[in-house]
Amino acid sequence: MISTMTYYTVLHSSIYKALVTEFVKEAAAKKMKRVGSVAPFGACFSSENVKKTMTGPAVPIIDLVVKGNNAPWRIYGANSMVKVKKNVLCLGFVDWWIDAKNFNNFRRVSVGEQSFTV
Repeated sequence: MISTMTYYTVLHSSIYKALVTEFVKEAAAKKMKRVGSVAPFGACFSSENVKKTMTGPAVPIIDLVVKGNNAPWRIYGANSMVKVKKNVLCLGFVDWWIDAKNFNNFRRVSVGEQSFTV
């Protein structure tokens, strides 16, 4: 769920797990040191060796691609990471587990004033 009403982006578990797996792999390639999780986040890193850039921390870039559109929605470190304490950055996405029977109740995604179904 991407919303201006929630602090962090909430993803269905299957999407969240795939994102975290790939992000952690890319972060390791950038020599980012993983540290213990800080609730509600599942992937946290030491910020000691993460450079700062004009687009925020130099962390792996996340590209979201909407089906039928080849243009990615690019998310840089300023919008993907949350500073939770001194020297700790966490991936600012959280796991939202819902079972299949309730999934249709939560399929609506709102961005600004436009809503669409995923």
